Amino acid sequence: VSMSKEKPTLHHFCSALKNKRLPDGPEPEPESKHVQKKEMGDLEQKMDQIRKLEEEIRKKAEEDLANKKSEKEKMMKEKEKKEGKAGDSKEKKGAAKEDQADGPKEESESPAKIKEKENIAKGLSPVHGVDLCEKVDERDIGTPDYWIPRHSELLRLTGKHPLNAEPPMNLLMERGFITPNSLHYVRNHGTVPKLDWKSHTIVVEGLVDGPKKFTMDEIEKMDSIRLPVTFACDGNRRKEVNMIRHTKGFNWGAGGVSTAYWKGVPLAAILKMCKVQKEAKFVCFEGMDDLAKGKYGTSISIQAALDETNDMILAYEMNDSKLPPDHGFPIRVILPGHVGGRNVKWLHRITISDKESENWYHWHDNKVLPPQVNEYTADSGDWWMKPEYALYHPNVNSVITSPGHDEYISLESSGKDKYPIKGYAYNGAGKKLIRVEITIDDGMNWIPCKVSYMKDVERHNSKVWVWCHWETELTVWQIVQCKEIIVRAVDVDINTQPQEITWNVMGMLNNAWYRVKTETDGSSAIIFKHPVQAGSLPGGWMVQPNQEPVPPVAAQYGATRLSPLVNQVYTKEEVAKHNTPDDCWIILDGRVFDVSAYMKAEHPGGPAPMLVGGGCDLSREYREIHGGDAEEIKERFCIGVVREKKNVPQVEDEVALNPRKWIDCILEEKVEISHDTRRFKFRVAKPGKKLGLPVGQHILLGADIHDHFVVRPYTPTFPCTFDEDDGSFDVVVKIYFKRQNPVFPQGGIFTQCMDKLEIGDKLRVKGPAGHIIYHEKGHFAINNIPIHVNKVSLICGGTGITPMWQLARAVCADENDMTKISILFANHSPKDVLMKKELDELEKKYPHKFSVWYTVSEVPENSGKDSEKSEKSEKESKTQNSQKDSQNSENSEKSEKSEKSDENSKKAEKSEKSERSEKSREWKYSMGRVNEHMINKHVFSPGEDSLALVCGPPAMIEYA
Repeated sequence: VSMSKEKPTLHHFCSALKNKRLPDGPEPEPESKHVQKKEMGDLEQKMDQIRKLEEEIRKKAEEDLANKKSEKEKMMKEKEKKEGKAGDSKEKKGAAKEDQADGPKEESESPAKIKEKENIAKGLSPVHGVDLCEKVDERDIGTPDYWIPRHSELLRLTGKHPLNAEPPMNLLMERGFITPNSLHYVRNHGTVPKLDWKSHTIVVEGLVDGPKKFTMDEIEKMDSIRLPVTFACDGNRRKEVNMIRHTKGFNWGAGGVSTAYWKGVPLAAILKMCKVQKEAKFVCFEGMDDLAKGKYGTSISIQAALDETNDMILAYEMNDSKLPPDHGFPIRVILPGHVGGRNVKWLHRITISDKESENWYHWHDNKVLPPQVNEYTADSGDWWMKPEYALYHPNVNSVITSPGHDEYISLESSGKDKYPIKGYAYNGAGKKLIRVEITIDDGMNWIPCKVSYMKDVERHNSKVWVWCHWETELTVWQIVQCKEIIVRAVDVDINTQPQEITWNVMGMLNNAWYRVKTETDGSSAIIFKHPVQAGSLPGGWMVQPNQEPVPPVAAQYGATRLSPLVNQVYTKEEVAKHNTPDDCWIILDGRVFDVSAYMKAEHPGGPAPMLVGGGCDLSREYREIHGGDAEEIKERFCIGVVREKKNVPQVEDEVALNPRKWIDCILEEKVEISHDTRRFKFRVAKPGKKLGLPVGQHILLGADIHDHFVVRPYTPTFPCTFDEDDGSFDVVVKIYFKRQNPVFPQGGIFTQCMDKLEIGDKLRVKGPAGHIIYHEKGHFAINNIPIHVNKVSLICGGTGITPMWQLARAVCADENDMTKISILFANHSPKDVLMKKELDELEKKYPHKFSVWYTVSEVPENSGKDSEKSEKSEKESKTQNSQKDSQNSENSEKSEKSEKSDENSKKAEKSEKSERSEKSREWKYSMGRVNEHMINKHVFSPGEDSLALVCGPPAMIEYA
């Protein structure tokens, strides 16, 4: 870009920087070490040139402004002359300009600002009566909440029902420190209870000398306090965490925080009125919302509840109006400085106890588990029952709200123009934030920001229950040079925010540095990019193209072979008919699921969310809300696929399995493979029918055990091809006995039941299930998306070998299938290796397309030798022991022979140790957990024609 004959602008300046070329400067030399050193030496000269250019830009901007002003004044004078209004018009114009400089006149203010001033003058909340909602949102049609007025601009995060929503960031910040009721974020676990002020009561019971039942009128007449409190959802900013790996929670953006004035009766006063006993340690709260796991509840310590400086109240007003239904009408708990999940809504019961709440939600919600605990391992090891991982107070957090996502700056503006950077910050436990700072060089230097709190927010001389707003300015020239703007906050105890996100299975308390990146559109503007957008909104620098929501795709390959998988193909019109509480189907990614039983008994959100979408496609909602843990559950209820036309022939009469119905299977044979492993052969109780299990799929076995119907998934090791399907199937099962594992002292309830089966006994079977299908010749369908590969790596552990064996057998049995299979099989010890004989025979027979490698955690000293050597060793040992006994008995009186005998005994012992060491060395495979070296050496390298599948214990999967 030649700058010598053009008037410089910031756009020119940016172009020059990007091309490593300064105005009126020489062309850059070819890059080399010499040139790099020279450039470092000329740095000061370049900076001088930059400063000169900046000064030229400033002068040019001032000249342009003066010219425009002069032209405007000239035009105004001519206009005034024409209208005959010369003379004092100039003074009026000047006065108008002065008024405009001081700010807009009162009559030009927005209705919301006028209302705010009126409220403040009356001593009310600034947002009292602002953004009122009187209409029911059309998005709630068909839900149990279709009676509640809700703001139409709330961003819904969990589909149609229940309501979990946050306000758009611009609306949240525009309203200032106090959030209107209609824009306050909402966290509902289920349907909002429809309660009545006159009939509702609050019961106080437990370890109190004077249990009481209060009506709402009685509560309202008591002495009350009114104070502003900021709530932040535990999951605020969770979508950023979900971009790393999906958690158990849905996609909160950065809007899960709001502030309101709350009025109510002090909790400490209520407890003192009821005379708490000395044995009391906890205060347990319970609401009125009916959920799948009972009513929502939690608890806090009695010390915190009785401390009047904690300002805990039972609130019945929000911003000087009765509580809205979504926020707990008629009464709720307000615990300042606590995470949102502890503030129980629709309060009905307070129980004083000597132990924490036993409520399911108290133990399974509001927790931050260690990063190594995932959705598969969280239920093992009693992680949920460990109180040390419970959340009570938010951590230090801050967010950039302005510039907003996709906001831009024109490069035609002056480099010295100031651009505002704004945001919010909050903390828990009443700890005040003492500073907020931003960096534009990745933390090398920090720029302090102006921090603003509401007036008179400190309570009891030190505690602050509300958020702060912060702001600073950057020149456009600074923004042009930086790659991202980062913010962090610091509290009175010098606690601050971590640089990076720490993943946890609940995705809670994410408070990593908030980063807004800058991009250019190639020519005319700088664009700001936030990390994510709330819920299903697209965009954000953390979101990769393949993470954007996509419409469901049904499988296209092998349509005629899909029928054994599901037995049924449905049209959308047929699915739509199943939308009642007793008969509810949904569509997920092109497949049909019958969730009638699941939504009533197991779904955490209760039946309402599924019933609302009954007969519809809920693929988008499912992906937004659920993590990997839900995949195992949903596979149990798949009944078919959906197509526009039923162009797949039905073969229901040919196969026995039905994904919608349980059928009987009879035990024909039971073989003991090892001390804890059995092979069971069952036959379906439908003579003449094939099993109908596609390769890659599994079955579900069920049995009534202790008055409960228990279900477990298994992959049969026979049949593995359609031709050998005779209506029977084999399953290899490891029995988990009692008292073998201290973590699970009761052992496996289902496997112990199977171990007691006798020939002729029955179990129940249903299927097929699973999200992987192998058709033939390298063609797979994974979640109904067809792919083709030439090489498949299978990494497995323990009984995870069974689906791998099924696939390997199917490939090897087809002489026209040239797909290559490589298995890396992990176990605890050589004796635990299942089906080793069968695997070795398969490798020997098909070396051109199948290989297997083993690894074990430990090799006992007697492993590795064949039976002949083991017998020989045993005979030699017995002979030596016999000779030794003979020598001891015959020569016990002779010391020399006795000494010689001892010497021979030591030699024999040494020989035995050497032999045992040699036996350990004869294990020719790997030792240790599956690691990078094993994967690189024994399975295929990644590539477009390669697929890797993993099956085994959660710890192995995580480590691999």
